[in-house]
Amino acid sequence: MSTAKNLFTGIEIPDIHRGDFDFIANAIFHLAGIHLPYNEKNIALVQNRMAKLMRKHHLGDFHELTQFLDKNLKNTNVKNDFISCLTTNKTDFYREAVHFDILLKEVKKALAEKAEAFIWSSACSIGAEPYTMAIHLKENLTPVEFERVKILATDIDITCLNAATEGFFTEAQMEGLPPHILSKYFNELAGLYYVHDDLKKKIHFSQLNLFNYPYSISRKFDVIFCRNVLIYFTPEDRNTICHNLAYYLKPDGALILGLSETGSISVPHLKLISNATYQRTQS
Repeated sequence: MSTAKNLFTGIEIPDIHRGDFDFIANAIFHLAGIHLPYNEKNIALVQNRMAKLMRKHHLGDFHELTQFLDKNLKNTNVKNDFISCLTTNKTDFYREAVHFDILLKEVKKALAEKAEAFIWSSACSIGAEPYTMAIHLKENLTPVEFERVKILATDIDITCLNAATEGFFTEAQMEGLPPHILSKYFNELAGLYYVHDDLKKKIHFSQLNLFNYPYSISRKFDVIFCRNVLIYFTPEDRNTICHNLAYYLKPDGALILGLSETGSISVPHLKLISNATYQRTQS
């Protein structure tokens, strides 16, 4: 059997045949909505990312892997490992910074009208987005106002959620944070930076699959972030996800997508107002 080098480790891994690729692509589509057309880029992605799972379970090639997955994907641990391997978790503090000023404006508007403001980071990855939310709001609200803000952060990837909950970041992951913010909200330990406990307590982390609608959430939100995740879905699924998210928005609440996703959806009750920000209409 021919082999290829893993791009990240240099370790040789087997080539993947079309039938095995299709099995993996169909599985991740049904579990997480991720669309992986058969092309050279996605073949390399699947080969490299699945190699970790193959090593973990001592599997010799991709056919053995697909047989293993066919028998074991209902196992929660195997399913979580499979999803974690194939989800992309690129994230930065203050990524697309304009959105955090929009967040602040929407939160101030909500707090002027009622007792609390509720925010949802719906694809939070390792936590940079919700922690940026908390930092930006704490920097720009009064202490009393900040206490009235509640933040929910969810992701399908349990490995990312565990990392987010722990709140440890490498120096490279801290890029984008000004030095005074870094020293104010993080401590350093053995080359890692960890979030202060008072900031961590502001955020509730929970696992959630955006395709498992209705969600196990009992409230409506003033702001929902769903940034830079729709690009991995089909156009139809993008609209479905945003239609579902709109249900959990309060009237006049804001759904914020990634800047590259502006105009990529057409959903009743959502009106594009600026910078990939959609407003929930009253009707």
